[in-house]
Amino acid sequence: MKSLTFICVLFALLLSACGSIQPAPTMSATATSLPTNTHIPTATATPIPMIDVNGIQVPDPKVTNPDLFDLKNSESPIVQFANAFGIKPEEVGNLTPKLLTSVDRKQFVVLISSSGYPLLITDKESHWKSALKDFTHTVNIIVGVYLEPGKDDYLTDQVAKNNFDDIVLPIFWHNIFANENYANWSLPDSRVSLAESEMGQFGGTLIWQNTDFLPEWFKNSKVTEEQVRSMIKSIIQKYPDVKVWLPVNEPYPTDFFASRLGYPNYVIMAFDEARKDTNAPLVLNDFDIEKTGTQKYNQTKTLVETLKSQNLIDGIGIQMHIDPNNPPSKEALVENFKSWGIDVYLTELDVPTDNGQLKAKIFSDVFSAAMEAGVVKQINIWGVGNAAWKQNGNLFNASAQPTIALFEVEKAVVDYLSALSPQ
Repeated sequence: MKSLTFICVLFALLLSACGSIQPAPTMSATATSLPTNTHIPTATATPIPMIDVNGIQVPDPKVTNPDLFDLKNSESPIVQFANAFGIKPEEVGNLTPKLLTSVDRKQFVVLISSSGYPLLITDKESHWKSALKDFTHTVNIIVGVYLEPGKDDYLTDQVAKNNFDDIVLPIFWHNIFANENYANWSLPDSRVSLAESEMGQFGGTLIWQNTDFLPEWFKNSKVTEEQVRSMIKSIIQKYPDVKVWLPVNEPYPTDFFASRLGYPNYVIMAFDEARKDTNAPLVLNDFDIEKTGTQKYNQTKTLVETLKSQNLIDGIGIQMHIDPNNPPSKEALVENFKSWGIDVYLTELDVPTDNGQLKAKIFSDVFSAAMEAGVVKQINIWGVGNAAWKQNGNLFNASAQPTIALFEVEKAVVDYLSALSPQ
């Protein structure tokens, strides 16, 4: 009886609880739309104004590069050209566009002054340029520069970086190996730091027999092949990004290394070690070999043939410190460059003279010969302004501003291509 009463009470409580449960709401047949992001129209890029040059569209330089036409801007090529030639910027006049084709069959446009000098160049990109390297790239010639240690400053460095592809590393044993027990790389490192990612590295000489540039302990030691190979290897390993190496500079049969290791044995040894340590082109470097048929030329040519027979050499380095009173002719240079049978590198070009017109003509002839010969891969200018072996021998004056020699070189490039593809 008690159990029956308990069950009845429990049942009543359950009914009461169920009565309080509310039915679940039913879903609407039409789903509610989710809010959408409001479309924000993208800004329309302003088209670059173009000019037509013989059917080719290139950017309007006065719109894309107005600073280059600002006659109060000291960096304007118009102003620099006027200063070099001793005229007022207003006298340069209008620049005329000219369509040309590079040796790689790529079209480009130059803006030329009324006197025939190209001042700006573009390859249909959004900006015009005026650097030396932008002109020489059209003829597949790389331009490098050497800056005399301790003589360069910020402006000189910037001019070098703007105009040249490569910087020459100063590799001097008396500096690097001054201490027998460790190497001091600070001098070449300073040039690597300057170059950063903007310039390539052109290797200096791995062996130079000039005793003024050898450390005292080394000159007084018993020089061995193993020792020299080790020093060469250490330099190459330190600078793996170097694009070209000069294993030997200015060798001759009775020099310091020849008297200890034999000639041409030491030259062959140096090239052999360098070939093992790098894939960069290897170049024999010397002076007074730009004139064909001389005793110095014949001696060097024989050495080149010896190295070629062992597949140890890729190019000849002709220093080209030119005597302005007795310069080689353009025709003689073309003959000389072709005579080597390998690639040619003009490694230390300078023309020391205060006669600006003469210097400009010689520089122009050298570049013209290089283009005509078709075998010159690189031309290194031996300094910028004061940062040079001889301050009056390069393309820039003491204030690191362009001289007429620079503009004559650029004109030589345009004249060469114009002759190949007359409009």
